[in-house]
Amino acid sequence: MPRKHVETVEHSGEAHEVKLGIALANARQRRATYPPERLDALSALDMRWT
Repeated sequence: MPRKHVETVEHSGEAHEVKLGIALANARQRRATYPPERLDALSALDMRWT
């Protein structure tokens, strides 16, 4: 997914934009600092680390 990708999600009847591309890029960069439980949870969601 491109770094500039934005998803619009609805919560409590309101639309919110989520900068998903940036969030994924940040997660990949911070992988070394995450505890094993977080890495396992993200891997269970089929997170691609490369």
